[in-house]
Amino acid sequence: MFSTHLRIHDSNGSLIRYTYEIDKQLEKNFTDLFNSDPNDNEEYWAWKFLTICHKDLPDLLAVKHMSAYLGKFIVNPARRIHRKLSNYQQYTQYQYDIGDVLQIGLLIACDSTQFFPRQFFRNFHQGRPLRNYVYKTMERKIDEMIRQQMGQSRLSKWGLLKYSSRTYLRKALEQEYTEQQLNTYLLAYDCFKEVYAQQRPTSERSLPSPTNQQFQEITNLYNQQTTFGIADIAQIEQWLSICIQALRKYQTIPVISLDAPSGGNEHSSPLSETIIDETSNSQEERLIIQEQTPQLIAILSEFLNQIDQTIDHYLLLRYGLEAKYRAIAPIFAVHYTNISRPCNQAKQKLLSQLAQWSQKELNITPDSEMLAQMNAPLEGCLIHYYQDLIFRSVFQQVWQQLDSQRQYLLYLRYCELKDEAAIAHELQMDPSQVREGLQTGDKQLADAITNWLQKRLSVSSHLLNPLAENIADLVRTLVKNISNSEF
Repeated sequence: MFSTHLRIHDSNGSLIRYTYEIDKQLEKNFTDLFNSDPNDNEEYWAWKFLTICHKDLPDLLAVKHMSAYLGKFIVNPARRIHRKLSNYQQYTQYQYDIGDVLQIGLLIACDSTQFFPRQFFRNFHQGRPLRNYVYKTMERKIDEMIRQQMGQSRLSKWGLLKYSSRTYLRKALEQEYTEQQLNTYLLAYDCFKEVYAQQRPTSERSLPSPTNQQFQEITNLYNQQTTFGIADIAQIEQWLSICIQALRKYQTIPVISLDAPSGGNEHSSPLSETIIDETSNSQEERLIIQEQTPQLIAILSEFLNQIDQTIDHYLLLRYGLEAKYRAIAPIFAVHYTNISRPCNQAKQKLLSQLAQWSQKELNITPDSEMLAQMNAPLEGCLIHYYQDLIFRSVFQQVWQQLDSQRQYLLYLRYCELKDEAAIAHELQMDPSQVREGLQTGDKQLADAITNWLQKRLSVSSHLLNPLAENIADLVRTLVKNISNSEF
């Protein structure tokens, strides 16, 4: 758990072949630690390493152990993200196969900034299930990185420069420029930001180039502040172009094997051994609207609380159970287009509200293409909203009514991903007992959700039978989200 690294061998679409390989340095260190403190509780060691990582000068091995720990929680979140991506990858430049998404997860797990892993765990509180938090945070961070790539790739060159933070630009420039060059370009950027007033987007949704007068003002401001020598307009424009090129290059995450030699030298150490030693600045400013997320959630909740009840029922099945419109239609005795049409209209109204918020809060006026891009993240929010509704309304209570043995069996099956034989061996139980415990636990949770849906929708229970597999999948998803820390 704390001494292995995920290695991706190959991938194609949604298919992936990977293994976990032992890091001998980490294995030796953990063995020594375990021999002096023989505690086999996973959370105990996670907290022990995390406490060390919170020190001003954390032990590098502790950071590496936490990186290996996070690496064990990449595959399932990556699969979930890839399933969502597969529903809306309309543009060639947005194509991600499962291997690409896993590599993004690996880069998150191997993040070695001074804020890691403190930044990853900054919202975690003891008493909550640690695994639950790691799964959700990993999925959110992968999703944010991909959306960042998508969003920035749609900005014009001047829009990209205007909306990128100074910290993010510094990280982009320091990949290939000296400190003096970096300071020169950053000063030009600072002057650009000060002079370049808010521009009205054109019909092509791109911010126009600064006018000759603005370039002159930028140059004058630069020359007032510089200690590197006087510049002319042509040099300022060239330096700003360098900044834009660096941002374009840096915004795309390179998908390379962490087992490849570093620096292109086949005799050097693999990246999986060296990337953790690099240092970099804070990533806090990377996303333009990340801090606005609570407002987005508030808009979504307010809209859905006021929506027509019938449409709310459609959305509940569409996103809570992730059911197809054709499967939902027979429940209400209508054609599937009578389900999809009002659902799409509701989404369009919600997108319109988000566009108004974006214009007001971010001074960005989305056009139809940008709204289409927002559709997929919005669907992810709808899935979260309705599955959380089911969790709070029925699942949590029924879970608590299960005996501890069934809870633990379900935990091992869906959180630890162990098969029945492995569970039987670990618990010294007969395989038939394990199977019976899993089946009865699954059935009790699924029946409770079915009964709750029947009452909420006011339909006969047999009409929900075609959605039995969707309900079973939801049970597995919710079990992963409720794993108890005592396990």
